[in-house]
Amino acid sequence: MKKILIASLFLFSLTACGSNNYANNAIEEVVVESEIVCDTGTLTDQVFCLLDESKYSEVAKLITDSGKQDEKVYKMFKDYTAIMMSPDTSSSDEDLRVQLLMANLVEQGVLDANKALPHIKTLSDMVVKKTNENIARNQQKLDEMYYDPAIGMTEEKVLLSNWGKPKDINRTTTKYGVDEQWVYSGNRYVYLEDGIVTAVQE
Repeated sequence: MKKILIASLFLFSLTACGSNNYANNAIEEVVVESEIVCDTGTLTDQVFCLLDESKYSEVAKLITDSGKQDEKVYKMFKDYTAIMMSPDTSSSDEDLRVQLLMANLVEQGVLDANKALPHIKTLSDMVVKKTNENIARNQQKLDEMYYDPAIGMTEEKVLLSNWGKPKDINRTTTKYGVDEQWVYSGNRYVYLEDGIVTAVQE
């Protein structure tokens, strides 16, 4: 930020001191990317700085180099970085475990809440997303297991449906094939031609 301010002041002073030809020209904004340095403060401050910059592999290395990888807080940070490096491979249970551990460390005053909360929120969002995906997958499995008869189904599929085995079957055989009416309780019927559902009546 200081570099941008200094560059802007330098350009402004050149324009103000120069001739009118230069003063009338548009000033191009100079943007200087400054790299965040995360090597000051406590080890925890450095870890949060690296996490904020998404430098997860550097977090793991910093903690390992410090020799504190077995301490509860730094083990949690290593678990968090492992999750963030491969978010699709971690389970929602693992994400939740690390989220609760981080929140607990904030509650105990071990971690600064302002620094930890964005990461707790990230984990929370991941848990919600993965849980919703699991719910959708399980719902799809249930829908595949428990369904009502539909046109185009085979008789085997109808037998596996919510309606199950009929109370009675009325069968008509003609030169064109076999027509069946499967009778269910509640005035429900399934009509089949040659073993395929052609109509459902409820």
